[in-house]
Amino acid sequence: MGVRSSLAGVPAALAAGLLGLGVLAASATPAAGATPDDPDRNVDELNESIQDFAEELLDAHADTVRVALETLESAQTELDAATLRAETARDAAAAAGAAADQASRTLDATLLAEREASRKLDQLTAKVERTRERLGVVARAAYQSGLGGWSALRAGDDAMQELSDQLAELEAVQDRVRSLREDHRHLVHQVAKTSHLVSSVEEEVRAATQALEVAEAAHVDARVAADLAKDEEYRRYEEFLAESEDLEAWLAEYSISDTLEGTGSFMRPGTGPVTSPFGPRMHPILGYVKSHTGVDLGRGDGFIYAADHGVVAEATWNDAYGYLVIVDHGVIDGQQVSTLYAHQPGLSVDIGAKVAKGQPIGSVGSTGFSTGPHLHFEVRIGGRPVNPWPWISGAPMPDEAGQ
Repeated sequence: MGVRSSLAGVPAALAAGLLGLGVLAASATPAAGATPDDPDRNVDELNESIQDFAEELLDAHADTVRVALETLESAQTELDAATLRAETARDAAAAAGAAADQASRTLDATLLAEREASRKLDQLTAKVERTRERLGVVARAAYQSGLGGWSALRAGDDAMQELSDQLAELEAVQDRVRSLREDHRHLVHQVAKTSHLVSSVEEEVRAATQALEVAEAAHVDARVAADLAKDEEYRRYEEFLAESEDLEAWLAEYSISDTLEGTGSFMRPGTGPVTSPFGPRMHPILGYVKSHTGVDLGRGDGFIYAADHGVVAEATWNDAYGYLVIVDHGVIDGQQVSTLYAHQPGLSVDIGAKVAKGQPIGSVGSTGFSTGPHLHFEVRIGGRPVNPWPWISGAPMPDEAGQ
C-alpha cells in the first residue's frame, strides 16, 4: 500500500540526529506498557532528548517554503529600496546637471556683460579725457582774451556740464564693472561646485544602478525559488492525500485474528490542546484551503496514549505521516474502527501488539509532512477518516482514566 518502508526511508537529517543521540529510531519513544509515573522506566531522559531534538527539527520543506517566501519578501524590500535609491540619484543628477547648466549660462552671460561694461568704461574714460582737454582749450582762450567773451564762457559751461555727466556715468559704469567682476568670481566658484556635485551624483547614479541590477537579479532568483518551493509544497500535500487514500483502501481490507476489541468509549490520546481541527483549513504558509484528515494536539506531556483497547495494525515510517501507529479497535456498532497516531519521532510498539486504553504507545514528534511537534490523530471508520472530535471532546485525560 506504500506505507511500509525501512529505516533507509527516514529523512537524512532526522536519521543523523537520532544516530547522533546514540539510539535507533525504534527505541526513541517510551517503551510499550510504560506509564509516565513508572519509576522503572529507563527511557524518560532519552525520550525528553528526542522530543527536544524533534522540536528543533521542524519539517524541512515547510521551512524551505517559509524561508523562500521570507527571502522573496526581503528581496522585494531590497528591490524597492534600490529602485527608490536609483530614482532619487537620477533626480539628483538631473537637478545637479540643470544647476550646472544654469550656472554655466549665467557665467557666460556675466562674462559678456563684463566685457560690454569694460568696453563702455574704456569709451567713457576716453570721452572724459577729451572733454577735459576741451575745457583746457577753453580756459586758455578765456585767459588769453582777458575776461573772455560770452561765447568762451558759454563753451566752458557746456564742457563742464558734459564732464560732470560723463564722470557720473563713468562712476556708474565702474561700479557695474566691479559688480560684474565680483559676480564672475562667485560664478566661477559656483560652476566648479556644481561640476563637483554632478560628478558625485553621477557616481551615486552608477552605484545605485548597479545595486538596482543586483536587487533585480536577486528578486528574480527569489521569485523562482519561492514558486518552486510552493509547487513542491503543493505536490507534497497531494502526496499526503494519496497516502491517506492508500491507508483508507488498506484498512478497508485489513483483518487480523484475535483482535482485542475496543469499548467504543475513547480517552484523550494526548494531553496537549487542540491546535488544528478536522476538515478544511487554510494552509499556514501558502494560503490555499486544504483538507485536514484528523485533529492535531499540542505536545502536552510528550506522550501518545491509545484511545481505546485494540491491536497495533501498523507501525512504520510513512513519507507523509512520518512515524505512524495504527490501532485496530475491532468492530464497534457494526463498523470497523481504527485510530492513527502520526509524526512520532520513532516507534515503540510492534505490529500485532495488544494495547490497553490509556497505554503510552509513542511520543509527540515532527516527522513526515509536519510544521512542528504535535500529535496528528485520526479516527477511521471502515478505513475512511471521520471527525475525531466527537470521539474525544468529552473524553477523560490519561491521568483521569484510572489506567
